[in-house]
Amino acid sequence: MIFGRWSAQIIPWHDLLLLLEEQNVYLPAPKTNLAKDIEFSRGTPIFCTCNEELCSVRDGVLDQTESQMMRVRWKIFAFHFQIPGERATDCPNLSAF
Repeated sequence: MIFGRWSAQIIPWHDLLLLLEEQNVYLPAPKTNLAKDIEFSRGTPIFCTCNEELCSVRDGVLDQTESQMMRVRWKIFAFHFQIPGERATDCPNLSAF
C-alpha cells in the first residue's frame, strides 16, 4: 500500500521526503486562485493516517530503499481505541488549518 491517499500528482515522493527532512518544498498551485506556488518551509507540521507501513512501489515492485528512507522520517503512534464523544475535546490551536 502506498501512503494512504498519497498521490504523486499532488506531491512527488522525493518532495515528500524533503518535506519530512524540514527542507523547503514548493507545490504547484492553481494560478486561477493563487499568484504563486505553495511553499512549505522548515518546521511545517505534517500529520497523516494510514493502515499499513509506508512504502514505495515502482512498476509493481516494492522499492525497499525508498520505503526505508520514508519510514525513518516518521514518528508512528498506534491508537487502539476511540475516545468516547463525551470525553473528546477541541484543539483550538488547530482551527486555523
